[in-house]
Amino acid sequence: MKASCWLFISFLAFLLLIRVWIWYVFCRKTVVDLIGVAPDDIPVPVGGGGGTSESVHFGGSDSGGAGASDSWGEDSVVSSPKGGGGGSGSGGSSSAPAPPAPTLIDATTLTPSGQEMAATLANTKAKDGKPMINFPIYYPTKLIPASQILGPDLTPGQSRAFPIDGPGNEVYHGYKFVVSVPTDGYTGYYGMSGTDWPDPPILDHPDETRTINGTDYLLSWDGPQLRLIGWKTDHGSYWIDNTLLNVLTPGQMFAIAESMQKYTG
Repeated sequence: MKASCWLFISFLAFLLLIRVWIWYVFCRKTVVDLIGVAPDDIPVPVGGGGGTSESVHFGGSDSGGAGASDSWGEDSVVSSPKGGGGGSGSGGSSSAPAPPAPTLIDATTLTPSGQEMAATLANTKAKDGKPMINFPIYYPTKLIPASQILGPDLTPGQSRAFPIDGPGNEVYHGYKFVVSVPTDGYTGYYGMSGTDWPDPPILDHPDETRTINGTDYLLSWDGPQLRLIGWKTDHGSYWIDNTLLNVLTPGQMFAIAESMQKYTG
């Protein structure tokens, strides 16, 4: 009798743990999808912490971030962050060999293409009839295989331009490319976002900052996987977020970031 009671209690505890895990995954995805801010669970970067960043070169480009090279060169190097804790830094001298160049597809041949979706976002109007976006839009020219950019007429999720309620009475504006990709029996979603908010909360407290071809990239890690990569310009803040289960490799995330092009009409 006593053994049966313990077995029943253990079974109830197991069910409770499953419910807590499902609740955590659902709530985290909802928060990220709705406001673009992940819960405050600071992940541990590759190598055991943030602290000091390394200077990284991917080859094939004279500028990082928007408008950079479309893939890694053979002379690419990438290093794990050193030290403990979060935060950011600069400099550094040591580096480790980069993983193989990631396989990507040409996003300019998709329907819609990155440039076509950028045009749609640029033509989105606010309630007063003025353009919703009055800062530079950057679109991807490379994506991971089997990706599809979701237009405003597609659900679930869609690429869109929108107003943002900032602190106090401030009103900012933003956009997001939503990209779907089939993986392991389900459809994952990742995206590229931009806003004229100089300091959006999603880019606060990165685990690491890396300088690539002159651009400071703000990195948020989830164990060995890169959850988010962001950067800022004089006119806006931009980032690429991974799928919920981090399907994109760090190499693919960096390569997509370097493929981003400024929309010029």
